[in-house]
Amino acid sequence: MNDYIDTLIDNLPPSRKKIFCLSKRQHYSNKEIARIMNISESTVATQLSLAIKYMRIQFDKHYGKLFFILWVCLVNEIQ
Repeated sequence: MNDYIDTLIDNLPPSRKKIFCLSKRQHYSNKEIARIMNISESTVATQLSLAIKYMRIQFDKHYGKLFFILWVCLVNEIQ
């Protein structure tokens, strides 16, 4: 699952990817990201929203496959 998420993140445009990683992986606030990247907080919020929307669409497209992978992982952990 982590590999799939990493692939989705890698498919984002470079600046959106950087904003997403700073926010979700390094836990920077929108204000901190805006300062680091010299952009407005509004731009940060918009780019995060677009990244999450893209990822949600991709999850929806592959829900069946992802659900099966998750199920197999859970079954293997129980055994």
